[in-house]
Amino acid sequence: MVLLEFHLFEWIAFVSSLLYTILAAHRSIWCWGFGAIGSFFTLILCLQASLFSESILHVFYILAAVYGWYAWHSDSNHGDKSKVFTIQNMSGLLHFLIIAIGIILTLLLGRFWVQFGAALPYIDAFTTSFSFIATWLIAKRYLQNWLYWIIIDAVSVGVYYSRDMKLLSVLFFIYTFLAVYGYFKWKGMNDKSA
Repeated sequence: MVLLEFHLFEWIAFVSSLLYTILAAHRSIWCWGFGAIGSFFTLILCLQASLFSESILHVFYILAAVYGWYAWHSDSNHGDKSKVFTIQNMSGLLHFLIIAIGIILTLLLGRFWVQFGAALPYIDAFTTSFSFIATWLIAKRYLQNWLYWIIIDAVSVGVYYSRDMKLLSVLFFIYTFLAVYGYFKWKGMNDKSA
């Protein structure tokens, strides 16, 4: 059976990461725990596939899960409960800065990994650089984080497929649609609170 052919770590990463995204769309603090678990197992898989930027990214995701849980937990325990998890909108200037920083990081990281024979160094660097940024955006609860994730996830489908990590490729295909869902879910919550 095809489903049994996938590595156990891929299944754990798949299920945990899927739960992370669904729970994040619903602004559940539990998303961060599942994010850490999924990232740990994806880190192992990325190291095996010589996706070095992605490996660093998943170490960052584990640390970001601790930060995200702390930030969301802290916000839920302070101040007016009606303002907890207030969704922010990004300014045009912030978008410009993020895109500029993301491009610079992509070029630097890609050039660095070329020297070490990394697989898909610039594409890997692109998804990694912008994932760092988008993770910060989701922790800060910027609505537009989901727009960045749509692009990152769509590109990641091809990255994982090309490295014969088919279950993770399917995961990122689903992520692409969940990012669209997350955007409209947060936008709807934002519109109700406005």
